[in-house]
Amino acid sequence: MFAQIKGVVDVLSSGFKTIREFTSAKDREQAILDMLRFYFLLKECVDDGEMLILDAGSNPVEKIASLSSENASPFVMRWDKVLRRQASRLHALQGLMLTLHALAVIILRSRFS
Repeated sequence: MFAQIKGVVDVLSSGFKTIREFTSAKDREQAILDMLRFYFLLKECVDDGEMLILDAGSNPVEKIASLSSENASPFVMRWDKVLRRQASRLHALQGLMLTLHALAVIILRSRFS
């Protein structure tokens, strides 16, 4: 899954050339800002997701159950914080995906090239 998201990040970073084709400087600037916002949100999702997988291991329930409640609490609090942040990021990404027309152009361009 993270490899697929990374693929999108790679497509985004290579697609900034398409943004140059905008006629209005204001539209181009807004598109660039939205693309950067999308890129960094997606990158943060990937980075935190990889950290969660490494931290939680293959069986997070077993990991927490094997610890005392005192030792388990920091893990649970950290995971909860990261997952809540992920939800917020994914919601922001959804909004950008619905409004970022340059993203559709870049993805279509990469599929057919």
